[in-house]
Amino acid sequence: MKIKNVNNALECFRESAVIHCEATESGNYKLGNKNYDIVVKAIDYLIKDKAIDQLLQFLNDPNMSVRGCAATYLLPIYEKEALSTLNYIAQSKGIIAGNARTTIQEWEKGNLKNIRALYA
Repeated sequence: MKIKNVNNALECFRESAVIHCEATESGNYKLGNKNYDIVVKAIDYLIKDKAIDQLLQFLNDPNMSVRGCAATYLLPIYEKEALSTLNYIAQSKGIIAGNARTTIQEWEKGNLKNIRALYA
């Protein structure tokens, strides 16, 4: 998959975040992994193009998985906003809520070095 521009990266990010979550919930790890890879490619593109702040629009997305995914990747640069979103998601139920709780805990412990490294 070749990302062509910022808008394309944002579309790929949103679509793949949704599919990744649905695949995770259904146990389809191959589809989940494939779409996680697309999310990472979109993030890489946005960082290199200095457009990562465009993910802020997804913190209020109707889809909770999109919100959570955007918040996770925004933690190093928009920590307050990202944690607020993750805390909101963490109050719900299901896999997405559990992921949000774990992400918050691991972030606070300093264990999400791979996400911090994206911005180095």
